[in-house]
Amino acid sequence: MPRLSNGLLRHAFTINPLLPPLLRTCRTLPSAHNELRWLRQHVDARLETKFGRKKDVPAPLRQRCIVNLVKKRARGVPLQYILGSQPFGDLDILCRKGVLIPRQATEEYTYRLSSILLSTPSLRTDPKQIRILDLCTGTGCIPLLLLSLLSPTLKTTVTGIDISPTALALARLNTTHNSPPLSSAHARFASGDVLASGAALLDEAHRARGDEGWYGDERFDVVTANPPYISRLGFNRDTERSVRNFEPRLALVPEEDRIGRIDKGRLEDIFYGRIVEKAEGVGARILVMEVAGTEQAGRVARIVRGRKGWGKIEIWRDFPDGVVGEEGEGRIGGDEGIEGRGVVGEKGELVEDIVFRGVGEGRSVVCWRAVGEPASESRGD
Repeated sequence: MPRLSNGLLRHAFTINPLLPPLLRTCRTLPSAHNELRWLRQHVDARLETKFGRKKDVPAPLRQRCIVNLVKKRARGVPLQYILGSQPFGDLDILCRKGVLIPRQATEEYTYRLSSILLSTPSLRTDPKQIRILDLCTGTGCIPLLLLSLLSPTLKTTVTGIDISPTALALARLNTTHNSPPLSSAHARFASGDVLASGAALLDEAHRARGDEGWYGDERFDVVTANPPYISRLGFNRDTERSVRNFEPRLALVPEEDRIGRIDKGRLEDIFYGRIVEKAEGVGARILVMEVAGTEQAGRVARIVRGRKGWGKIEIWRDFPDGVVGEEGEGRIGGDEGIEGRGVVGEKGELVEDIVFRGVGEGRSVVCWRAVGEPASESRGD
Protein backbone atom coordinates (compact mmCIF):
# COMPACT_ATOMS: atom_id res chain seq x y z
CA MET A 1 0.00 0.00 0.00
CA PRO A 2 1.54 3.37 -0.99
CA ARG A 3 2.37 5.78 1.81
CA LEU A 4 0.34 8.95 2.24
CA SER A 5 2.29 12.10 1.43
CA ASN A 6 3.07 14.54 4.22
CA GLY A 7 1.56 17.27 2.08
CA LEU A 8 -1.78 15.47 1.93
CA LEU A 9 -1.78 14.86 5.69
CA ARG A 10 -0.97 18.53 6.40
CA HIS A 11 -3.71 19.68 4.03
CA ALA A 12 -6.20 17.35 5.70
CA PHE A 13 -5.22 18.66 9.14
CA THR A 14 -5.86 22.26 8.10
CA ILE A 15 -9.39 21.26 7.07
CA ASN A 16 -10.12 19.24 10.21
CA PRO A 17 -7.69 17.66 12.71
CA LEU A 18 -9.79 14.48 12.67
CA LEU A 19 -9.21 13.84 8.96
CA PRO A 20 -5.56 12.63 9.04
CA PRO A 21 -6.33 9.62 11.28
CA LEU A 22 -9.18 8.63 8.97
CA LEU A 23 -6.97 9.09 5.91
CA ARG A 24 -4.72 6.27 7.11
CA THR A 25 -7.65 3.91 6.69
CA CYS A 26 -9.71 5.59 3.95
CA ARG A 27 -6.69 6.55 1.77
CA THR A 28 -8.48 9.41 -0.03
CA LEU A 29 -9.62 12.79 1.26
CA PRO A 30 -13.19 12.52 -0.13
CA SER A 31 -13.64 9.13 1.56
CA ALA A 32 -12.30 10.50 4.85
CA HIS A 33 -14.71 13.47 4.59
CA ASN A 34 -17.64 11.12 4.03
CA GLU A 35 -16.70 8.84 6.91
CA LEU A 36 -16.27 11.75 9.33
CA ARG A 37 -19.71 13.01 8.33
CA TRP A 38 -21.26 9.57 8.91
CA LEU A 39 -19.53 9.21 12.29
CA ARG A 40 -20.85 12.63 13.35
CA GLN A 41 -24.35 11.73 12.24
CA HIS A 42 -24.13 8.45 14.15
CA VAL A 43 -23.02 10.20 17.34
CA ASP A 44 -25.70 12.89 16.98
CA ALA A 45 -28.45 10.32 16.51
CA ARG A 46 -27.42 8.35 19.59
CA LEU A 47 -26.98 11.39 21.82
CA GLU A 48 -30.23 13.00 20.71
CA THR A 49 -32.01 9.76 21.60
CA LYS A 50 -30.42 9.92 25.05
CA PHE A 51 -30.90 13.65 25.74
CA GLY A 52 -34.09 14.24 23.78
CA ARG A 53 -33.03 17.38 21.93
CA LYS A 54 -29.86 18.25 20.01
CA LYS A 55 -29.38 21.52 21.88
CA ASP A 56 -29.35 19.64 25.20
CA VAL A 57 -26.36 17.52 24.19
CA PRO A 58 -23.17 18.78 25.93
CA ALA A 59 -20.70 19.86 23.24
CA PRO A 60 -17.65 18.34 25.01
CA LEU A 61 -19.44 14.98 25.27
CA ARG A 62 -20.34 15.06 21.59
CA GLN A 63 -16.74 15.83 20.62
CA ARG A 64 -15.34 13.06 22.85
CA CYS A 65 -17.71 10.54 21.29
CA ILE A 66 -16.71 11.57 17.76
CA VAL A 67 -12.99 11.41 18.61
CA ASN A 68 -13.39 7.94 20.12
CA LEU A 69 -15.08 6.64 16.97
CA VAL A 70 -12.42 8.24 14.76
CA LYS A 71 -9.74 6.45 16.81
CA LYS A 72 -11.53 3.13 16.33
CA ARG A 73 -11.80 3.69 12.61
CA ALA A 74 -8.14 4.72 12.42
CA ARG A 75 -7.25 1.34 13.97
CA GLY A 76 -9.02 -0.29 11.04
CA VAL A 77 -12.31 -1.24 12.67
CA PRO A 78 -14.77 -1.54 9.75
CA LEU A 79 -17.12 1.41 9.46
CA GLN A 80 -20.10 -0.95 9.32
CA TYR A 81 -19.21 -2.40 12.72
CA ILE A 82 -18.95 1.10 14.17
CA LEU A 83 -22.21 2.37 12.65
CA GLY A 84 -23.92 -0.97 13.23
CA SER A 85 -25.39 -1.53 9.78
CA GLN A 86 -24.86 -1.51 6.02
CA PRO A 87 -27.41 -0.54 3.34
CA PHE A 88 -28.15 -3.52 1.10
CA GLY A 89 -30.70 -2.77 -1.58
CA ASP A 90 -33.78 -1.42 0.19
CA LEU A 91 -32.75 -3.13 3.44
CA ASP A 92 -30.70 -1.93 6.39
CA ILE A 93 -28.58 -4.95 7.27
CA LEU A 94 -27.31 -5.01 10.84
CA CYS A 95 -23.58 -5.74 11.10
CA ARG A 96 -21.80 -7.18 14.12
CA LYS A 97 -18.29 -8.38 14.88
CA GLY A 98 -17.94 -12.05 13.96
CA VAL A 99 -20.17 -11.85 10.87
CA LEU A 100 -18.99 -10.92 7.37
CA ILE A 101 -20.03 -7.46 6.15
CA PRO A 102 -22.18 -7.45 2.97
CA ARG A 103 -20.40 -6.24 -0.17
CA GLN A 104 -21.70 -4.15 -3.06
CA ALA A 105 -20.93 -6.85 -5.63
CA THR A 106 -23.16 -9.24 -3.67
CA GLU A 107 -25.98 -6.71 -3.80
CA GLU A 108 -25.48 -6.25 -7.55
CA TYR A 109 -25.86 -9.92 -8.47
CA THR A 110 -28.74 -10.36 -6.02
CA TYR A 111 -30.67 -7.67 -7.90
CA ARG A 112 -29.92 -9.28 -11.25
CA LEU A 113 -30.97 -12.68 -9.94
CA SER A 114 -34.29 -11.28 -8.69
CA SER A 115 -35.05 -9.87 -12.15
CA ILE A 116 -34.35 -13.24 -13.76
CA LEU A 117 -36.52 -15.08 -11.23
CA LEU A 118 -39.43 -12.72 -11.84
CA SER A 119 -39.19 -12.95 -15.62
CA THR A 120 -38.58 -16.70 -15.96
CA PRO A 121 -41.48 -18.85 -14.70
CA SER A 122 -39.69 -22.03 -15.81
CA LEU A 123 -37.27 -21.58 -12.89
CA ARG A 124 -40.13 -22.13 -10.46
CA THR A 125 -41.78 -25.46 -9.72
CA ASP A 126 -44.98 -23.58 -8.91
CA PRO A 127 -45.54 -20.51 -11.14
CA LYS A 128 -47.01 -18.56 -8.21
CA GLN A 129 -44.34 -19.20 -5.61
CA ILE A 130 -40.59 -19.60 -5.26
CA ARG A 131 -38.40 -21.32 -2.70
CA ILE A 132 -34.83 -20.19 -2.07
CA LEU A 133 -31.98 -21.81 -0.13
CA ASP A 134 -28.97 -19.66 0.81
CA LEU A 135 -25.82 -21.44 1.98
CA CYS A 136 -23.23 -19.71 4.19
CA THR A 137 -25.86 -17.06 4.79
CA GLY A 138 -23.97 -14.77 7.21
CA THR A 139 -26.12 -11.70 7.91
CA GLY A 140 -28.90 -13.18 5.77
CA CYS A 141 -28.54 -10.28 3.33
CA ILE A 142 -28.97 -12.35 0.14
CA PRO A 143 -32.14 -14.29 1.03
CA LEU A 144 -33.70 -11.32 2.83
CA LEU A 145 -33.17 -8.98 -0.13
CA LEU A 146 -34.59 -11.62 -2.47
CA LEU A 147 -37.58 -11.97 -0.14
CA SER A 148 -38.08 -8.20 -0.18
CA LEU A 149 -37.81 -7.95 -3.98
CA LEU A 150 -39.85 -11.02 -4.92
CA SER A 151 -42.61 -11.21 -2.30
CA PRO A 152 -44.75 -8.38 -3.76
CA THR A 153 -45.19 -10.56 -6.88
CA LEU A 154 -44.59 -14.14 -5.77
CA LYS A 155 -45.19 -16.15 -2.64
CA THR A 156 -41.55 -16.31 -1.56
CA THR A 157 -39.95 -18.42 1.14
CA VAL A 158 -36.26 -18.35 2.01
CA THR A 159 -34.05 -20.58 4.14
CA GLY A 160 -30.56 -19.57 5.23
CA ILE A 161 -27.94 -22.04 6.46
CA ASP A 162 -24.75 -21.18 8.36
CA ILE A 163 -22.34 -22.98 10.66
CA SER A 164 -21.88 -19.92 12.89
CA PRO A 165 -24.37 -19.38 15.75
CA THR A 166 -23.38 -15.69 15.78
CA ALA A 167 -24.30 -15.34 12.11
CA LEU A 168 -27.61 -17.16 12.53
CA ALA A 169 -28.62 -14.95 15.46
CA LEU A 170 -27.84 -11.83 13.42
CA ALA A 171 -29.68 -13.13 10.34
CA ARG A 172 -32.79 -13.72 12.46
CA LEU A 173 -32.45 -10.24 13.92
CA ASN A 174 -32.18 -8.76 10.43
CA THR A 175 -35.48 -10.43 9.54
CA THR A 176 -37.34 -8.31 12.09
CA HIS A 177 -35.12 -5.22 12.01
CA ASN A 178 -36.17 -3.90 8.64
CA SER A 179 -39.30 -1.77 8.46
CA PRO A 180 -41.81 -3.11 7.80
CA PRO A 181 -40.39 -6.33 9.29
CA LEU A 182 -39.85 -9.11 6.79
CA SER A 183 -42.26 -11.93 7.50
CA SER A 184 -40.67 -14.49 9.82
CA ALA A 185 -43.20 -16.97 8.44
CA HIS A 186 -41.38 -16.80 5.12
CA ALA A 187 -37.75 -16.64 6.35
CA ARG A 188 -36.02 -19.33 8.37
CA PHE A 189 -32.40 -19.74 9.42
CA ALA A 190 -30.85 -23.00 10.58
CA SER A 191 -27.47 -24.39 11.56
CA GLY A 192 -25.75 -26.53 8.96
CA ASP A 193 -22.33 -27.49 7.60
CA VAL A 194 -22.01 -27.11 3.84
CA LEU A 195 -18.99 -29.43 3.82
CA ALA A 196 -20.87 -32.22 5.58
CA SER A 197 -21.31 -35.29 3.43
CA GLY A 198 -24.63 -36.83 2.52
CA ALA A 199 -27.99 -35.34 3.45
CA ALA A 200 -27.00 -33.77 6.78
CA LEU A 201 -27.26 -30.20 5.54
CA LEU A 202 -30.42 -30.90 3.60
CA ASP A 203 -32.03 -32.28 6.74
CA GLU A 204 -31.30 -28.98 8.47
CA ALA A 205 -32.82 -27.02 5.61
CA HIS A 206 -35.91 -29.22 5.44
CA ARG A 207 -36.41 -29.06 9.18
CA ALA A 208 -36.18 -25.27 9.10
CA ARG A 209 -39.15 -25.27 6.72
CA GLY A 210 -40.96 -28.45 7.63
CA ASP A 211 -41.71 -27.48 11.23
CA GLU A 212 -44.13 -24.93 9.82
CA GLY A 213 -45.48 -27.27 7.16
CA TRP A 214 -44.19 -25.11 4.35
CA TYR A 215 -43.76 -27.64 1.58
CA GLY A 216 -44.52 -31.29 1.19
CA ASP A 217 -41.93 -32.06 -1.48
CA GLU A 218 -38.96 -30.52 0.35
CA ARG A 219 -37.47 -28.92 -2.75
CA PHE A 220 -35.91 -25.57 -3.52
CA ASP A 221 -36.07 -23.70 -6.81
CA VAL A 222 -33.00 -21.55 -6.20
CA VAL A 223 -29.73 -22.05 -4.33
CA THR A 224 -27.39 -19.14 -3.60
CA ALA A 225 -24.06 -19.33 -1.79
CA ASN A 226 -21.33 -16.96 -0.65
CA PRO A 227 -18.86 -19.45 0.86
CA PRO A 228 -15.33 -18.95 2.19
CA TYR A 229 -13.31 -18.64 -1.03
CA ILE A 230 -9.98 -16.99 -0.21
CA SER A 231 -6.70 -18.89 0.10
CA ARG A 232 -4.45 -18.38 3.12
CA LEU A 233 -1.93 -16.57 0.89
CA GLY A 234 -4.64 -14.40 -0.63
CA PHE A 235 -6.01 -13.55 2.82
CA ASN A 236 -2.60 -12.42 4.07
CA ARG A 237 -1.52 -10.70 0.84
CA ASP A 238 -4.59 -9.26 -0.86
CA THR A 239 -7.18 -8.36 1.79
CA GLU A 240 -7.36 -4.99 3.51
CA ARG A 241 -6.04 -4.59 7.04
CA SER A 242 -9.54 -4.07 8.41
CA VAL A 243 -10.66 -7.35 6.85
CA ARG A 244 -7.70 -9.32 8.21
CA ASN A 245 -7.92 -7.87 11.70
CA PHE A 246 -11.64 -7.60 12.28
CA GLU A 247 -13.80 -9.69 9.94
CA PRO A 248 -14.26 -13.42 10.66
CA ARG A 249 -11.61 -15.59 9.04
CA LEU A 250 -14.07 -18.51 9.17
CA ALA A 251 -16.27 -16.72 6.61
CA LEU A 252 -13.37 -15.96 4.28
CA VAL A 253 -10.82 -18.80 4.35
CA PRO A 254 -11.75 -22.51 4.28
CA GLU A 255 -10.38 -24.51 7.20
CA GLU A 256 -7.16 -26.16 6.10
CA ASP A 257 -7.58 -29.25 8.28
CA ARG A 258 -10.60 -30.29 6.21
CA ILE A 259 -9.25 -30.11 2.68
CA GLY A 260 -7.65 -33.57 2.78
CA ARG A 261 -10.95 -35.13 3.76
CA ILE A 262 -12.82 -33.56 0.86
CA ASP A 263 -10.70 -33.45 -2.28
CA LYS A 264 -7.24 -32.60 -3.55
CA GLY A 265 -8.20 -29.32 -5.18
CA ARG A 266 -7.23 -25.83 -4.15
CA LEU A 267 -8.09 -24.87 -0.60
CA GLU A 268 -10.10 -21.85 -1.75
CA ASP A 269 -12.27 -24.00 -4.05
CA ILE A 270 -13.27 -26.80 -1.69
CA PHE A 271 -16.77 -25.52 -0.96
CA TYR A 272 -17.96 -25.37 -4.56
CA GLY A 273 -18.21 -29.07 -5.35
CA ARG A 274 -20.28 -29.63 -2.23
CA ILE A 275 -22.50 -26.64 -2.98
CA VAL A 276 -23.25 -28.05 -6.43
CA GLU A 277 -24.10 -31.41 -4.83
CA LYS A 278 -26.47 -29.74 -2.37
CA ALA A 279 -28.13 -27.79 -5.18
CA GLU A 280 -28.66 -31.00 -7.11
CA GLY A 281 -30.01 -32.70 -3.99
CA VAL A 282 -32.77 -30.13 -3.47
CA GLY A 283 -33.67 -29.96 -7.16
CA ALA A 284 -32.56 -26.36 -7.70
CA ARG A 285 -33.16 -24.99 -11.19
CA ILE A 286 -30.67 -22.15 -10.82
CA LEU A 287 -27.52 -21.90 -8.70
CA VAL A 288 -25.56 -18.72 -7.94
CA MET A 289 -22.15 -18.95 -6.25
CA GLU A 290 -20.00 -15.96 -5.32
CA VAL A 291 -16.28 -16.18 -6.12
CA ALA A 292 -13.13 -14.16 -5.43
CA GLY A 293 -12.37 -13.18 -9.03
CA THR A 294 -12.26 -14.15 -12.69
CA GLU A 295 -9.63 -16.88 -12.34
CA GLN A 296 -11.56 -18.67 -9.63
CA ALA A 297 -14.80 -18.17 -11.55
CA GLY A 298 -13.28 -20.15 -14.42
CA ARG A 299 -12.31 -23.00 -12.10
CA VAL A 300 -15.75 -23.10 -10.51
CA ALA A 301 -17.45 -23.05 -13.92
CA ARG A 302 -15.35 -26.07 -14.89
CA ILE A 303 -16.45 -27.89 -11.72
CA VAL A 304 -20.08 -27.43 -12.75
CA ARG A 305 -19.41 -28.24 -16.40
CA GLY A 306 -17.88 -31.54 -15.28
CA ARG A 307 -21.17 -32.70 -13.74
CA LYS A 308 -24.23 -33.98 -15.56
CA GLY A 309 -27.52 -32.17 -15.73
CA TRP A 310 -26.39 -28.56 -15.83
CA GLY A 311 -27.07 -26.42 -18.88
CA LYS A 312 -26.16 -22.79 -19.39
CA ILE A 313 -23.37 -21.31 -17.27
CA GLU A 314 -22.62 -17.60 -16.97
CA ILE A 315 -19.99 -15.64 -15.08
CA TRP A 316 -21.30 -12.34 -13.78
CA ARG A 317 -18.79 -9.59 -13.11
CA ASP A 318 -18.90 -7.02 -10.27
CA PHE A 319 -21.53 -5.02 -12.16
CA PRO A 320 -23.39 -7.66 -14.18
CA ASP A 321 -25.73 -5.15 -15.80
CA GLY A 322 -22.79 -3.05 -16.99
CA VAL A 323 -23.38 -0.05 -14.74
CA VAL A 324 -20.42 0.90 -12.59
CA GLY A 325 -21.18 2.13 -9.07
CA GLU A 326 -20.52 5.42 -7.30
CA GLU A 327 -16.76 5.59 -7.88
CA GLY A 328 -17.31 5.37 -11.64
CA GLU A 329 -20.71 7.01 -11.72
CA GLY A 330 -22.27 7.23 -15.14
CA ARG A 331 -19.83 4.87 -16.83
CA ILE A 332 -21.53 2.15 -18.84
CA GLY A 333 -19.72 -0.87 -20.14
CA GLY A 334 -19.61 -1.12 -23.92
CA ASP A 335 -20.31 -4.30 -25.86
CA GLU A 336 -16.89 -5.67 -24.98
CA GLY A 337 -17.47 -5.12 -21.29
CA ILE A 338 -21.05 -6.28 -21.16
CA GLU A 339 -20.68 -9.70 -22.67
CA GLY A 340 -17.91 -12.04 -23.66
CA ARG A 341 -17.34 -15.74 -24.07
CA GLY A 342 -14.85 -18.34 -23.08
CA VAL A 343 -13.08 -19.78 -20.07
CA VAL A 344 -9.67 -21.41 -20.30
CA GLY A 345 -9.85 -25.07 -19.37
CA GLU A 346 -7.40 -27.03 -17.23
CA LYS A 347 -5.45 -28.15 -20.30
CA GLY A 348 -5.40 -24.70 -21.89
CA GLU A 349 -8.43 -25.27 -24.10
CA LEU A 350 -11.08 -22.57 -24.54
CA VAL A 351 -14.50 -23.45 -23.15
CA GLU A 352 -16.49 -21.15 -25.40
CA ASP A 353 -20.02 -21.77 -24.17
CA ILE A 354 -19.53 -19.95 -20.85
CA VAL A 355 -20.76 -16.36 -21.07
CA PHE A 356 -19.32 -13.39 -19.17
CA ARG A 357 -21.69 -10.52 -18.34
CA GLY A 358 -21.01 -7.03 -17.01
CA VAL A 359 -17.88 -5.11 -16.10
CA GLY A 360 -15.25 -5.63 -13.44
CA GLU A 361 -13.89 -8.86 -11.95
CA GLY A 362 -15.74 -12.14 -12.25
CA ARG A 363 -17.82 -12.24 -9.08
CA SER A 364 -20.41 -14.99 -9.37
CA VAL A 365 -20.93 -18.20 -11.29
CA VAL A 366 -24.53 -18.71 -12.35
CA CYS A 367 -25.71 -22.14 -13.45
CA TRP A 368 -29.03 -23.19 -14.94
CA ARG A 369 -30.28 -26.72 -14.45
CA ALA A 370 -31.16 -28.52 -17.67
CA VAL A 371 -34.77 -29.40 -16.85
CA GLY A 372 -36.04 -32.37 -18.82
CA GLU A 373 -33.12 -32.49 -21.24
CA PRO A 374 -29.42 -33.31 -21.22
CA ALA A 375 -27.11 -30.46 -20.23
CA SER A 376 -25.32 -30.61 -23.56
CA GLU A 377 -28.55 -29.75 -25.38
CA SER A 378 -29.37 -26.66 -23.35
CA ARG A 379 -26.15 -24.71 -23.38
CA GLY A 380 -25.92 -21.22 -24.80
CA ASP A 381 -27.81 -17.96 -24.35
